[in-house]
Amino acid sequence: MRQPHLVAAREMKLHPTQFREVYGRINYMTKACWTDRTHPIVEGKDVITVLAGPWAEFSGSFVVDEFAQVMASLWEVPFEAIYRDGYSYSTLYDTDIKRSNPVYSHDVIFTAPHGDTGLWPAHQMDVRERYGEQEE
Repeated sequence: MRQPHLVAAREMKLHPTQFREVYGRINYMTKACWTDRTHPIVEGKDVITVLAGPWAEFSGSFVVDEFAQVMASLWEVPFEAIYRDGYSYSTLYDTDIKRSNPVYSHDVIFTAPHGDTGLWPAHQMDVRERYGEQEE
């Protein structure tokens, strides 16, 4: 798949939060595009494999709010914490500046852009508390 987010992911060592996004994108796009069932998905405990033939253009419809629902579930945060005005947050790639988001440590905490929590595995953490911010 040649979506910019997935292209960027191929060039990075992924943080666990980013890995969940890659999984969510592939899972969502697979279900949206490959409805002919000729591309089986084999899921195991720590791995997912898509058995596909030669590369082809994505032919499904990518509905951002539906995708954001998938990511909210995978990151274990409320939908509203990562989606607003037709835009869903990405840990992999910033479409506004067309740049990937490499992370150099697993200690990084990705935060929900419209909430007070981190994204999985920090989804139960109040980031205001961690960074010393006060409630208004």
